[in-house]
Amino acid sequence: MTDDILLTPAEAEDADDDRLEPEPGEYKRITVSEFEEALDSVVCPDRVNGWDELDTDDDGRTYAFDIQDTEFEVRVNSTLDYGKVEDRGDGAIQTVLLHRPTDTIVEAQSKTYRQFGFEANLVPKIEGLLSAWEEHTNQ
Repeated sequence: MTDDILLTPAEAEDADDDRLEPEPGEYKRITVSEFEEALDSVVCPDRVNGWDELDTDDDGRTYAFDIQDTEFEVRVNSTLDYGKVEDRGDGAIQTVLLHRPTDTIVEAQSKTYRQFGFEANLVPKIEGLLSAWEEHTNQ
């Protein structure tokens, strides 16, 4: 195991079971690697060169997709933190389009819950916001 796993060894052992298929909507403890793999799978427009990690604190991790030559970025806020994974229902992944000069959220997607298959919900939300910034210019 690498040091980016969010579970203690005892928690990881408890989390392993013999089921081949998780239940739909079942809570999932997401590792940093799994989360960042989902971010890597985002199809970015020409103006975006992937993502950067902005912040890691007690509330989780914040990632940004900078939309070059604009005043906008897409921020993804998670409740991922080394050694401290919140229990189900205590947090979700938030995805917003931010106007940097005013530090204002100009558009937000619905929360993405930390469930099996979260990637299929998260990636289209990021891609949609990466394409939406032009709608917010000259407003």
